[in-house]
Amino acid sequence: MRILSNKPRVFQLYKQLVRELHLSRACRLNINKVTEVRIPVPWGHIAGKWWGDTSKQPILALHGWQDNAGTFDPLFELLPESTPILAIDSPGHGFSSHYPEAMLYHNANYVMVCQRVKKYFKWEEKINFLAHSEGGVIAFLYSSIYPEFVNSLITLDVIKPFSSEDGEMIKLGKYIDTSVTKSRRDPSENPKYSIEEIQDRWLKGSRGSLTLDAVNILMRR
Repeated sequence: MRILSNKPRVFQLYKQLVRELHLSRACRLNINKVTEVRIPVPWGHIAGKWWGDTSKQPILALHGWQDNAGTFDPLFELLPESTPILAIDSPGHGFSSHYPEAMLYHNANYVMVCQRVKKYFKWEEKINFLAHSEGGVIAFLYSSIYPEFVNSLITLDVIKPFSSEDGEMIKLGKYIDTSVTKSRRDPSENPKYSIEEIQDRWLKGSRGSLTLDAVNILMRR
């Protein structure tokens, strides 16, 4: 995916959206066909409103700061039934669980939420984002970290969050994937190590900054 898409492609998508907004009411998404979803996460659940066919991979909609999934209701009621959309409540917003006390509401954690949603529903197709404000920041970050998973991004009220070296985004993506994988793993599957193996892993992890005696002192706790 390219964040800065070419102008003909953007104009084509714009014309398509305008045409869809002028469809007859009979073809539009029915507010009665909205499915409330709950996606389990370690701190509770992520709530969402799934508009349209739940058997198809939807557009993923991300709302702005201190809003919730309901912010898109007036727009989605105008879209065709052939366009399934999942609007999620960010952690601490709408019906989603709050983060544990003292945990920061940071953009990196919101990107992790998107990855959890993708893995939970086992989406195989690339994601199409529709986002507003803070949601646009999150969608941009996700697209920068995982360009191979993103097909398109439409954002309202945000141009771009910030700039960073490519290598930093790759590192962040690996950290997020590792964290999500570990949190979804059955505790009984956690690896077990002998004392000697722990010492060896600790020494290697310190990259020479610790001696064996220092490791043994730290291992007391």
